[in-house]
Order: sequence, then C-alpha cells, then structure tokens
Amino acid sequence: MAKAKTTTVSKKQPATAPSPAKSAARKPEVATAPSRTPLPSKADVQPDASVGALVLHSERLVKTAATHADELEAAKVTAADRRELSARIAALREAEAAWKKARVASAPGAVAKGRAALTLGREDLLGALRAFADHDEATQLALDAVGSVDDDDDLEADVEALVPLARAHAADLEGTEITPAHVDTVASLLVAFRLVRAGLRFHADDPTTAQALSKAALSARRARNEAFWALSQLNRQVSGRARFCFRRDAKVKALYGNYSAERAGSRNPSPANDPAKPTG
Repeated sequence: MAKAKTTTVSKKQPATAPSPAKSAARKPEVATAPSRTPLPSKADVQPDASVGALVLHSERLVKTAATHADELEAAKVTAADRRELSARIAALREAEAAWKKARVASAPGAVAKGRAALTLGREDLLGALRAFADHDEATQLALDAVGSVDDDDDLEADVEALVPLARAHAADLEGTEITPAHVDTVASLLVAFRLVRAGLRFHADDPTTAQALSKAALSARRARNEAFWALSQLNRQVSGRARFCFRRDAKVKALYGNYSAERAGSRNPSPANDPAKPTG
C-alpha cells in the first residue's frame, strides 16, 4: 500500500518592520539650495552719480515724457509715473539737504569748524568757476570730476583740485567776490583742516575718529541713499520703457538715454555687469 504523500506547509513568518536606521538610509536625499548672502540695503549703497546729475536728468525726463504722453501710454508710462518722478525728485532734494547739514555738524570741536569753513570755500570756488570760467575742454573735465561729498576725504580732494583751477582762471574771476586773496584763504583752510584731522587721528585710539559721524548723520546719509536709489529705479524704468516705445525712431529714442553713472565726477561708478548700466 503506497504511502500517501505528505506535504509540509511552511508557515509564513510575519513581516518585520524595517529598522528606523535602515528606513532613514533609504530616504531620498533632498537637495538644499546653497545659502546666499543677502543683498545690502540700498540705504547702505553709495550713489553711482552725483545727486545733482540724477535730479537734473529726472527733471528733464518728466518734461520730455510729458511731450510724448499719448505715445508713451502704450509703453505703460503714464501721468502717474511723471507725478511720482516729481515726488521722488523733491524727496531726494530734501534728503540731500538734511544729509549735508548733518554731515557738517557731526564732529565736535575743531574738526566741525574746519569742515564747515572748508565746505563753504568749496562751494564758493566751484560755483564761481561754473559761472564765470571759460569752459575749455580741460576745465570742463576738471569741473565734471568734482563729485558729491560723502566724507572728509572727498571734501579735501575737491578743494585740492579747485584751488589751482581757480588760480588758473583768475582773469575770468576778476571783478567777482572770488579774488586771488579769497582763493588763498580757501587754500589755507584746506591746510588747517588737514592738520586738525591728522592730529585727531594721531591722538585717538580709533583711526576713523576724524571722520566719525554721529548717529543722526549716519541716519541722514542712509535716508539720502534710499531716496537716491528710489528715484534712480523709477528714472531707469521710465527711460527704458520710453526707449522701447521709440525703438524705431532713433532721434526720439536718444532723448531717453539713462543718466550716466560713469561720468568723470562719479566717485562710485556702477559695476561693469550692472544691468542698469547706461546704454548710450
């Protein structure tokens, strides 16, 4: 009698949960974006041109855009943009005046007095040369090289350039308040200011004491910078849209060039890769 075949049924082992370590090992890695250094606030970025240059360009832009108001509507440049440009021009003028006042008054004692006197001397020479000097090419380049004053080094550099220029144009300045004696006085103020600053540096523990600004002055400079870049941004936007609108009319397009950030007088030229660099 044949034996019946017996089959053995294997019992399935209950599935065991993977260990947390193995489970974690199987998880796909999530790529993380590299950390980026935050961009500096515009309040901490120095202007790329003089305040006067941006204000003058913006005022002309408002007037020019008004003459092409109908055409520019299609390029999204409206009367509201012109009004906003005018408002930002006024804000920058006010901020610049506040900064100049705070900067002159920021240091105590002899430095503050010397700075105030030399600032007036700079304004005298620069204003007279612009008004009365024969503007040959060399003189014009020299005057264009006088930029905005943001610290005492700028102030000294400007006066150092203006004194010999005023002496060279003594004949043009004859009959004005800017006599040779006046120019000599400004030159003496420059020497005295340098001595005061050098002495303060020598005796102070902090080498920047001579140019240190009060909290009020630093706040005023930051406000001026913010006002500058706010106007700059809208100026470039309106100019760019206008150039697109008149891209097939070279003559009109040329009226909407960007303000120049790389003129001779700019102490802080824009980087070469700045997308807002003037297109010419």
